[in-house]
Amino acid sequence: AREKIEPPAPAASSPGGKGEGAKGEPAKAAPELTAAEMEALLLARIEVGEAQLRELARKRGDGARTWLVAEGRLPAERVVMAPPGAETAQGARVAFALR
Repeated sequence: AREKIEPPAPAASSPGGKGEGAKGEPAKAAPELTAAEMEALLLARIEVGEAQLRELARKRGDGARTWLVAEGRLPAERVVMAPPGAETAQGARVAFALR
């Protein structure tokens, strides 16, 4: 069951004035896209820099550390984050180790 998500309808105030294209032709309806197709289009156009990835990693690490100390009841001094640039495994994974 593929979830269909329709893109927003074109604005009525286009260059032609009454839902018309730039040359006075009727505006074309946007094609119906699935969530997966929209995601693929977004991923193809989004640029994420190294600084943004480092900030995301830091926030994820802080969140994991906070949860482990508060909910996991681990002593704060036993939960540490590796410094930026430390050797890590490839992929979107978090490795945990206790001291």
